[in-house]
Amino acid sequence: MKNLEAFKAATDFKTSMGDLFRYQFTLARQPFEVLDGFQSGQIGGYHIAWSDELPVTELLNGEGLLVGYCLGVGVDAQGDYVSGAYTLPAGDDFWASIETFVIGLAGRYIVIANDNATTHVFGDATNSFRFFFDPETGRGGSSVLLCLDRTIIPDPRFDHDVVQAGVARFCFGASADEHVQSLPANHWVQLEDNQRARFWPRPGELVEASESELPGIMEDVAAWFRSVACSLITNARCILPVSGGHDSRM
Repeated sequence: MKNLEAFKAATDFKTSMGDLFRYQFTLARQPFEVLDGFQSGQIGGYHIAWSDELPVTELLNGEGLLVGYCLGVGVDAQGDYVSGAYTLPAGDDFWASIETFVIGLAGRYIVIANDNATTHVFGDATNSFRFFFDPETGRGGSSVLLCLDRTIIPDPRFDHDVVQAGVARFCFGASADEHVQSLPANHWVQLEDNQRARFWPRPGELVEASESELPGIMEDVAAWFRSVACSLITNARCILPVSGGHDSRM
């Protein structure tokens, strides 16, 4: 980890990576020294290090074997808080089962899974917990600085000063670096070859609702929100601000 730009940034700010990159993670094909403030794991051909502050859940198949990690905070489709060692629902199609699990998750998370052949990374529905990936080196992480062992090469398509000032943003799939890519929401990336696909919504899942159906839909949404909020408040360290702010998010 000492060869990462993230370590250089921590040194420049006279602090540790554990403090500067709390709740963050990095992954690579090659083994690396794990610094204080981080824990480590391995899935498929990838080595992962994550902050001590980041909740991480081991994802197990029906035989109790490790098939992935959920990094971050998640509540499953049944309203249960995802933590510790979580056994995934059984299914004949491994990736279909993983996608169903991820689609049912509420929260801020990254899911990494491996079927003994390939490794996929899934992002949350709002892209709130980001995943960046350099397909040339096989490094990835929750920050561009956690992907690079070199200085950032600015992407010439963007005015970086305007983005840094908060006036504009990088487009979906792009980052501050010309070669580092950002995983869009509701997509997965296959780390071995940078293949990508959208996994939600599936064909036919989104349908037009009639006006008469809206009250029932609203009741379902409210019940689901109560279930998720209750699970988070009971199990996670969190606050629940209510705001009509920039994105009207609750």
